[in-house]
Amino acid sequence: MMGGPTFVTEQISEADATVIAQLIEAHARPGMLAVELGTYTGRSALAMLHTIAREGGHLTCVDWFCGNVGVEAEIGPSYRQHDIHQILRENLASAGHAERVTVMACDSTPAAQAFADRSIDVIFIDADHRYSAVKADLDAWLPKMKPRSLVFGHDFEAHLRDLDPELVRAHCESDFVGGFHLGVIRAVCEAFPDVQRTGRMWWTLTGENH
Repeated sequence: MMGGPTFVTEQISEADATVIAQLIEAHARPGMLAVELGTYTGRSALAMLHTIAREGGHLTCVDWFCGNVGVEAEIGPSYRQHDIHQILRENLASAGHAERVTVMACDSTPAAQAFADRSIDVIFIDADHRYSAVKADLDAWLPKMKPRSLVFGHDFEAHLRDLDPELVRAHCESDFVGGFHLGVIRAVCEAFPDVQRTGRMWWTLTGENH
């Protein structure tokens, strides 16, 4: 592919990409194994890959390449108009780090079975945003994380304690309501009551006995 990467729609903004790069840089480890759930065209992956490649690590991108359930907006039509899987691979190749990446075209939750417990240094979660799906991803992937490893994700506009509980319960199985990804917020805050927020990113470190 000639020129720079093609992102089709701006699911990850430039500001988001900057925070992703900063977080993974702050928690870099030699030979680090990173996993991304929900990759789309790879802007978030590219934000991580400079650090991962420098550390001699590897990134596994997990995406089913069918879009988000019940979501149209920009992202829904993009899957019908473009080969998102191919665009991702071209973007990775254009960045010069294709050998550092494995792409798994499958559902995010069962993909965890391919990894040993306590084997992963970093996981970025941005797949299905519905509460039950985010909770399932966390339940499946947290046992795969090493102690004191970085767990972070996208679409976290507020902390659960700052939202109307009835609104959250009523709409947490929707993708996006009233400016909030309520399913993401509920699942993340239930799993990590002291979760940190930077921009639209949430992040935390796993405990020694997770």
